[in-house]
Amino acid sequence: MHYTVKNGIEYNSETADILHHRDTWYGYRRILAVNPDGHYFEAIIGSVLFGWQVFPFSRLRSVYWALQNKAPDQVLERLGVTVMPAPNVASEKPYEDLLICEFLHAKKKLFKNDFLYTIEVLCQNPPDGRFFLYDGMRLLRTFLFEDYIPMTQREALVWGIKHMASWESLEILGYKRTDAEKPTKV
Repeated sequence: MHYTVKNGIEYNSETADILHHRDTWYGYRRILAVNPDGHYFEAIIGSVLFGWQVFPFSRLRSVYWALQNKAPDQVLERLGVTVMPAPNVASEKPYEDLLICEFLHAKKKLFKNDFLYTIEVLCQNPPDGRFFLYDGMRLLRTFLFEDYIPMTQREALVWGIKHMASWESLEILGYKRTDAEKPTKV
């Protein structure tokens, strides 16, 4: 049995509900779990030297961890993610014009001036719901290249969380906010 208290919250290996685990090549086991009070955490169980290490997580961080560690769909659903079926569309079918697509989140890249401008935009194709990453570069306000990188829901959600997309965008990607994550009305 492993037991730790952090910030007044008890993390106990016997009472925690293990959601997913992953063994590392260097002999540690990384576990995503939730205690009976609903607090998520990552536990690393290793050698006698390090023992049991606990890292408290928010639910959003737990979703990110689960996606990064290839947790099954049931784990994501338990964490509050609506797992969407993959769109039944041929992979070579082109995406709609960017003016029609829904922009979920934009990330400026290396250059941000009138001479050279690069950008990445996470988008959703309106008729079929496919997600893709638009990667573009402008030189003197003329597009040099445009790349449309297809993404699964999991990949798009990881990208959105990593690059701090808005709550509304994360909800389109399948993340369901709890009441605590929603803004309070005054």
